[in-house]
Amino acid sequence: MEKEILGKIRKIKRGWLKARMFKTVMGFAQTYLMFRENQRYYLDHILYRQRRVYMEFARRFLEKGIIAKQEDIFFLSKDEIFALAKGEGKEALTKIPERRKEFVDWKGELPPKFLKGVVEFDDTVKMVENSAQLTGTSASPGVATGPVRVVDSIEQLSEIREGEILVTSNTDPGWTAVFSKIAGLITETGGILSHGAVVSREYGIPAVTAVKGATKIFITGQRITLDGNEGLIYIREG
Repeated sequence: MEKEILGKIRKIKRGWLKARMFKTVMGFAQTYLMFRENQRYYLDHILYRQRRVYMEFARRFLEKGIIAKQEDIFFLSKDEIFALAKGEGKEALTKIPERRKEFVDWKGELPPKFLKGVVEFDDTVKMVENSAQLTGTSASPGVATGPVRVVDSIEQLSEIREGEILVTSNTDPGWTAVFSKIAGLITETGGILSHGAVVSREYGIPAVTAVKGATKIFITGQRITLDGNEGLIYIREG
């Protein structure tokens, strides 16, 4: 494949120079992609160990009646947790309900696709004849038409049926098993190197990423056409 691509590049104007540039860039990509994956691997290990430490704090605080629920620990800062462990800073506990409410209010929100000054705007929904056309990032080639399955969490994966187009916020390695069933993928975040995009290409199914608000726009059972070549989605009437 590499020789074939280099052969095509050399045939164009100044191809010898562009071929050298291509080989250099490809070499960097092959080298540093490994570091990117290693960084994620070690970060996951660090976060797992940190979580165990804080969950132990939560267990002890719960036993002593300092917090009402184990998950309250996630609404306290590191300094506040350490202070509570010393029997100090109990005023921080009064902030938990407000922080929890703020978390719930913003949980389903995504950052804007574009900012123009301080104004948010998107280019996602356009009307084309009798269909609504949405634009995202072309992440895996191919075209698929089928019913939508909106999934908000990994616990809902068992609901997915063969041939459905999965619509979700994002995916991670825990979602990989379901890719053999779906006809296509739409995510609210991510690009061509995101987990969903890479796995979609491996399974040969179309994928469009960075479709803001997709889990709210689409409805389970709705028929759509997903064009992974152009990064377009058509909502079919009926």
